[in-house]
Amino acid sequence: MKTPQLSECVDKRTETGEAVANALGWRRFPLLGICQGGAVAAAYAARHPERVSRLVLYNTYAKTACNHVSNICSKLDITTRAQLIVRAREAGFGNH
Repeated sequence: MKTPQLSECVDKRTETGEAVANALGWRRFPLLGICQGGAVAAAYAARHPERVSRLVLYNTYAKTACNHVSNICSKLDITTRAQLIVRAREAGFGNH
């Protein structure tokens, strides 16, 4: 049996996430990706930016299949991890 490539897994999970969002009637929503889910969340946000109000990536890796995280960071003009954290704080994440 062939082991699926990371990009295939990310693509399939991204499609599943879109199906779930559609089934629940969510038009725009915050999205959290933890660990490997960070690659999926980043891919989803890159493909459907109009649906993601906020993106939080926690304990994940920055280099993913097709560089999804890098694409999002470049779209948001974020070049360092520190800038990503600052932008998240400005958006209200981490405020209790």
